[in-house]
Amino acid sequence: MAKPFDHFIPPLYMMIFEQDLPCMSKDVMETLLNIAYWYTSPDGTFIRMYNAEKVLHELPKFSIDKLVMQEVAYHILTELSTRIHRKKKAA
Repeated sequence: MAKPFDHFIPPLYMMIFEQDLPCMSKDVMETLLNIAYWYTSPDGTFIRMYNAEKVLHELPKFSIDKLVMQEVAYHILTELSTRIHRKKKAA
């Protein structure tokens, strides 16, 4: 479901800068390419870490860098703790 922000800000950004509004900064996009698969849809931005067992993380369509990187850090830490727990349980 599109949010009111999605109908107002992107056309305004296009009018001012003559380009599409990026969903996140170029630095974060480049970082994500190394560690995760991500895509945007009308409903939001979805991130899935490479080799992860967890489902996609859903973020707002236009996300600030801090939020994206917090989500990546959370995902890495939960995946790591799950693997450590499994190794301890198996031992």
